[in-house]
Formats: sequence, C-alpha cells, structure tokens
Amino acid sequence: MTERFNNTTKLTKHIFKREWKTALVWLFILAFITIGVAAIFSDLYGTPEDRLGMAETMSNPAMVAMVGPVYGLDDYTQGIMYAQMMVLFSILAVAIMNIFLVIKHTRKDEESGRLEVIKSLPVGRASDLLATMLICIKINLVLALITGFGLYFLNIESMDLAGSLLYGASLGISGILFGGIAALFAQIASTSRGAIGYSVVFLGVMYMIRAIGDVGENILSYISPLGIVMKTEIYYNNYWWPILILLVLAVIIFLLAFKLNGIRDLGAGLVAAKPGRKEASGFLQTPIGLTMRLLRPTFIGWGIAAFLMGVSYGSIFGYIEVCIEGRELMQQIFRNHD
Repeated sequence: MTERFNNTTKLTKHIFKREWKTALVWLFILAFITIGVAAIFSDLYGTPEDRLGMAETMSNPAMVAMVGPVYGLDDYTQGIMYAQMMVLFSILAVAIMNIFLVIKHTRKDEESGRLEVIKSLPVGRASDLLATMLICIKINLVLALITGFGLYFLNIESMDLAGSLLYGASLGISGILFGGIAALFAQIASTSRGAIGYSVVFLGVMYMIRAIGDVGENILSYISPLGIVMKTEIYYNNYWWPILILLVLAVIIFLLAFKLNGIRDLGAGLVAAKPGRKEASGFLQTPIGLTMRLLRPTFIGWGIAAFLMGVSYGSIFGYIEVCIEGRELMQQIFRNHD
C-alpha cells in the first residue's frame, strides 16, 4: 500500500516549486477582493435603514437565486449583509482556481509527458495525485486563514472572529472539495480540456440546483455543496455543521479519485475518447478549426457558466431602482449628467 505513495514528499516539493508563484497571485487577488470589499461596505450601507432597504431587495426571488437565502433580518448587520452578498461569488472563484490547479498537475501533466518522466523515477503510482491534493489542501488552508483573520482585523463591529474564521473556512473547504471533484474528473475524462469542461459544467449545475432549492426553499439546497455551505449563516448563527458535511464529502471524493486512479491506464481516461472520422473536414484542417475542436469542452463549460450568470444578472434589472432608492451615494454613481 505504501508503495503507491512512495516519495510523495519529494514530489510535493517539486509541484510547490512549479506552482508557488501562480498560487501567490491567486491568493493575493482573492484575499484583496474579499477584504477590500468588506472595508468599503460601511460607506455604502452605513445606517440600519440602508441595510434594511438592501435586505428587502435581497429577499426577492431573483436575488435569492443569485446569491442565496436571506437570514438575520431581525438584526441585519453589515457583517451579515456582506457575507450574504459575497461568500457565494468568492466560493465560485475559489472553485475555479482549484479546478485549474488540480487539472494542471494531473491530467495535463500526463498529456505533456511530464508525468511519464516522473513515474520513471522511484515514485508511487498515486504519488502525483496525492502530492497535488496535498498542495491543494495547503493552499486552501492558507486562503482560509488569510481571509478569516483579514476580515477580523478590519475591526468592523459586526464582523467578529468566529464569523470571520467561518467565512474563511467556507472558502477553504469549498476549494478543497472542488479540487477533489476536479481530481475525480481527471480520472474520468480522456483529456485535460475534457476534465476542465466537466468540472466547470458540474460547478454550473450545482449553482443552478442551489438556486432552485433556495428559491423554492426545498431539499435541493442540500443536494448542492454550494447550497450546503450557504447554511452556515456567517456573522449570525455561525453554524459549523455545513463545513463538517463538506469535509466528509471531500474525503469521500478523494478516496474515489484514488480508487479510479488505480484502475485506469496512464494517459487514458475511464471514458474513452470517441473515434473521429476517417478524414477530417476542410474546416478542421485549418488552424482555427483545429483550435475550436480542441477547446470545445472548455467553450461549452464556460458558455454554460456565462449563460447562468447572465440570466442571474438579467433577472435583477427590475430591482435596481429599488436598490438605489434612498441611497445618496448610489444615486450619485448612477445619475445621468447629460
């Protein structure tokens, strides 16, 4: 059993040397946006009246589908409003980061031949997958700590330490979970593009299931990991049980990915690529045609994600006037100076 993971530590260091600059950029961007937006919320919604008005806007079905259910209306603090508006979008960004990270060091390395060279050395069959998942876990733990303590050190009254750490934990466990999902699709798909496409489509489907469940207040919210993580009620009840559920789910997905990794051939996916036509079409023989064919899964995945995002934003256009009504700063931003 230990032979499957031989020299994992050395391989982990190797992956870290390749990835640390990219990871640092991701961490900086995510932390900067998360903490920076929280810092300016007090200027936009400084009074209880402003926050209650925003709570009414956030309670309409379109906004619930977009960002999740409203909670804490009896004391709608700045912290509650910030968490409700930002945590889901932050999780989506973290999920995409981890999808690209895991696919890059698993399926993509297989396609480039790098993994074949590595496996010619005394490393275990599953060492590369374990090393990648260890890097994924460490990066997300760092992200969780940075965002958690960063939000707390803003010294905003309603954003206490418990809620801030829970916010960071929500990002971290979601990143680990979707990193595991990417690792799972890396075993199933026959190409790195296919693995990325499947992972992004899965993320979009989970977002849609959560939206339907939150609007209808039904069990679908508990089917999607994105729906489960929204049950934390950050800066209000600060529930940790959703984090534990996602942790257990991540462990199960990890074990399944390792199981599939052990039964498939190197360079091949469990779902074999369909045989193409004997002769390529004229369009496929052009550089543009070949590029579009190679990137087709990625185009489909991002197209679905963009469509869902467009539908979400389009559905709230009718509520913009309600959102900015009575808010002088927002009215100045949107005022027509013609």
